[in-house]
Amino acid sequence: LFNLRDISKVFQGVAQANADKIKDKESICRIWCHECMRVFSDRLTDDPDRVWFQSMLVEKVKDNFNMDYVKVRGPHEVLMYGNYLEMGSVNPIYQEVVDRDHLLKVMNEYLDDFNSMTKKPMSLVLFGNAIEHVSRISRVINQPYGNALLVGVGGSGRKSLTTLAVSIADFKLFEIQINSSYGVVEWKEDMKMIMKIAGEKNQPTVFMFDDTQIIKESFLEDVNGILNTGEVPNLFPPEELAEIFGEPTFEKAMVEAGVNMANNAEKYSYFVRRCRENLHVVLCMS
Repeated sequence: LFNLRDISKVFQGVAQANADKIKDKESICRIWCHECMRVFSDRLTDDPDRVWFQSMLVEKVKDNFNMDYVKVRGPHEVLMYGNYLEMGSVNPIYQEVVDRDHLLKVMNEYLDDFNSMTKKPMSLVLFGNAIEHVSRISRVINQPYGNALLVGVGGSGRKSLTTLAVSIADFKLFEIQINSSYGVVEWKEDMKMIMKIAGEKNQPTVFMFDDTQIIKESFLEDVNGILNTGEVPNLFPPEELAEIFGEPTFEKAMVEAGVNMANNAEKYSYFVRRCRENLHVVLCMS
């Protein structure tokens, strides 16, 4: 279930902390606890396992930090960290969310902003648990190579809360539109569009895909390719790759990155690298 990559995710989360916000032993212990909860506990599927993990965390805080977990955690049972507290900030700070009343106000302002700019406004009641999930999704998509699997029954808010989290991060949200004639050809065209947005235009993008859209087994194989390598094999014919490589802005970026402009393999490798850095996949499953 877990591997060394998950341990690195804990350190990656702790490393996001701002030195101005982490000034004592309790603060570093608290963010470590939060990242452990997000990386490990959030992936457990039943209450007995989550209770076991919580008790183990209490024990490790006592053994390794010589502190009482309840005192370290503070008044809120659920620790929350995010970079969304300062609306419109150019350099958002990843920090602990202490004032939950202020958080509710900020989240509702984000929702109002989204509804004012979209043709499909969302009528959401942002209660505490929903805001916690928005925070979790926001944390994942803001991390390098961050992808999420959301499991829940239909109507539980997986897609709505993801949409809000993407709007908060100011990322591009991409969904495929299924109809009676949708097939492999249309899927490949959508995949090309996603890769161009993320790789050619260098725009942070979230691809939201749910289980009702899996009408061909090959769709999952392509999604697996994106998750593992950042690309869909043999997606672009040579002439379309030539168009991408010849796009002025992308060409300039390659030159600045020191790419060998005479080597198409290096150009493609740079394109895939940008896709991996910018593209986040959120799978919504029942």
